[in-house]
Amino acid sequence: MTMANSVELRVPYLDSELVDKALKVPMEYKLDKREDNLRKCILREIASDIGVPPEIVRRPKKAAQYGSGINKILVKKVLRDENYKNKLETLYKN
Repeated sequence: MTMANSVELRVPYLDSELVDKALKVPMEYKLDKREDNLRKCILREIASDIGVPPEIVRRPKKAAQYGSGINKILVKKVLRDENYKNKLETLYKN
């Protein structure tokens, strides 16, 4: 989808070595406390330590498609195309 719209997508958190390491991190290091709505506390702590501004460090999570803007591309380009729209409707009906 991104390549078709001349957009390069990078997904560094999907690197297999990083995923393997992340799966081995104990849960108590991943969440500050049981009611932690922000999550990703390890990344937030590192970001804070290297000087990322607090308003960014404490910003709530957003689904990747909204944070990256890909949702807007999908709505503007793909969902206006009747062929794609019909195909999606067919897939969701099944």
